[in-house]
Amino acid sequence: MNLYRLWRRLDPASRFVARRFALKLLILLAFAGAQAFGQYGFWRALLSLLLLSGPLSIGLAFAHRQRLDASTLTYWDEALVFSLLAFTILQFV
Repeated sequence: MNLYRLWRRLDPASRFVARRFALKLLILLAFAGAQAFGQYGFWRALLSLLLLSGPLSIGLAFAHRQRLDASTLTYWDEALVFSLLAFTILQFV
């Protein structure tokens, strides 16, 4: 199945969350890229930003009273992906 068909299967709320997540990830990559030649480097900067984004998404999920087992993508899913990305990078840094 190609990505276009998968994208069309998602409900509009999940598409919005996926776009929001992609935008957040691009912003984090830009900020980490700005630190690429600094004291900590790109990967450590990205790791710290991802580790901060996970709990922030959890806080937003609590504030919006989103269900953990919702049928659409939510802030809980964003927190999970941010945390998984952070722990993946942690294995290599």
